[in-house]
Amino acid sequence: MDMALPVVNATAAVLARVSAAFNAPFARAVVFGVHIDGHLVVEGLLIAVIVFQLSRKSYKPPKKPLSEKEIDELCDEWEPEPLCPPIKDGARIDTPMLESAAAPHTTIDGKEVINFASANYLGLIGNEKIIDSCVGSLEKYGVGSCGPRGFYGTIDVHLDCEAKIAKFLGTPDSILYSYGISTIFSVIPAFCKKGDIIVAFAAFVVFIAVCASTTSSSALVIVSHLGLLPPLRALPPHLQAATVATLGRWCSYLYMATDVAIQAVGPTTSPSTSSNMIHPQCHRIFLDYTSLFSDNRVLLRQFSRYAVLAPRPSRRPSLPVFSDIGNSGQIAPLDEIVRLKEKYRFRVILEESHSFGVLGQSGRGLAEHYGVPIDKIDIITAGMGNALATDGGFCTGSVRVVDHQRLSSSGYVFSASLPPYLASAAVSAVSYLEGNPSVLADLRSNISFLHKELSGTPGLEISSHVLSPIVFLKLKKSTGSSNTDIDLLETIAERVLKEDSVFIVASKRSPLDRCKLPVGIRLFMSAGHTDSDISKVSSSLKRVSASVLSDYI
Repeated sequence: MDMALPVVNATAAVLARVSAAFNAPFARAVVFGVHIDGHLVVEGLLIAVIVFQLSRKSYKPPKKPLSEKEIDELCDEWEPEPLCPPIKDGARIDTPMLESAAAPHTTIDGKEVINFASANYLGLIGNEKIIDSCVGSLEKYGVGSCGPRGFYGTIDVHLDCEAKIAKFLGTPDSILYSYGISTIFSVIPAFCKKGDIIVAFAAFVVFIAVCASTTSSSALVIVSHLGLLPPLRALPPHLQAATVATLGRWCSYLYMATDVAIQAVGPTTSPSTSSNMIHPQCHRIFLDYTSLFSDNRVLLRQFSRYAVLAPRPSRRPSLPVFSDIGNSGQIAPLDEIVRLKEKYRFRVILEESHSFGVLGQSGRGLAEHYGVPIDKIDIITAGMGNALATDGGFCTGSVRVVDHQRLSSSGYVFSASLPPYLASAAVSAVSYLEGNPSVLADLRSNISFLHKELSGTPGLEISSHVLSPIVFLKLKKSTGSSNTDIDLLETIAERVLKEDSVFIVASKRSPLDRCKLPVGIRLFMSAGHTDSDISKVSSSLKRVSASVLSDYI
């Protein structure tokens, strides 16, 4: 504004002088009783120039067709940018192809193998009752639903499935989604709007950032938890800069925790103390904190202070909680999280894809496992592909939470609804779980037996929770290179499959990952596995790992 004022003054002065110059010869001119002043001449000239410019035809450069030689040269010079990062040398790109259902025993390359690579926790894949319900639904409704739920895509079996899940979990209402992974991707943007704050464990920084990117006005707070991510300050300087630059794509303001105070780094701010956390513009925060549940509550208290004292009274932090971390087998401490929620006024979004149908006395998930009342959880989501042997996902909670998604959740509004036969399979699977609680005892017995059998595996150790259906084996001693670690683990998995017909998988890492969790071998336990299956995978792993890791033990 200060720079524009001299320009305006100079322009006005020039026009005044021009008008004065024309005023002299026309000082006594009168046309049709109208006194002609110099400013009328200037304005007339300006109007003439404007009319001339508007009446001109736009300039079109002469069209000269390219010769065949020029076209060939342009095509030869064109180099398209890669759509994805190049595959590194030694990376495995060929994965085994299943030739039958992903049951505890499956077929690969015409050979029957024991399957520890598929999430089939209750062993319901291939269950006759579920298959019969799918066949009956196919005969009655056909395959697809022919549209989203709001556009002729709602079938009575969808409503039955929603009512069944809500009754099973003891919630007022629930809503179905077509794909398990799209559930949480749709729920978070539906509820996190401008000025809201998302608190996510560092293990899910990429996952939650993708969710938050659909609502660019939401804040993103990343909290390192359980030692899964080393503090940013411990990284080399060039990696710190790269991390800050990457997070800057998502966050306007980054707050990096140090041992004493919080430093704010933003496009228009200089490093300062934590007092700026209540600044109305500083609504996007990065917290690199070794544990959310430490005795030192300074960062959490200051974050809560920011959330409470911010100018918008409706601003509330949301805490997405993943019940079971799929890449490490850890289980979230829900009881502690709920206690913090009530103290610091969080909204808790609980994702239970790996705990629904698994944890708790009757398989009702993490809340039942910890004895937390279900109404203490604001939003619960889960994919149905891991325990219920079907596809799709659901979100459950209060009637208000569910109704809001029917018009605001992209995955519900714009996606074709879940095929009716998959909804029928979900209803049958929940009914089976209610009528056969012993299947949970079988699953826990298998998990306990596998932990016992895998103890003492050369070069490997179990880092997962004793109740997690994902048994995670990591290297006792890293080689110092994640690529080398992954190569060793994939070699073990390949040899176990080739030599002993046991299908296991090593954890994968994407070049886009911002959080480098420990790599390892994941074993997906099922209630359908037998003791002989578990003994075989244990003995095979011990023998192969002793051979592959002989130089690292």
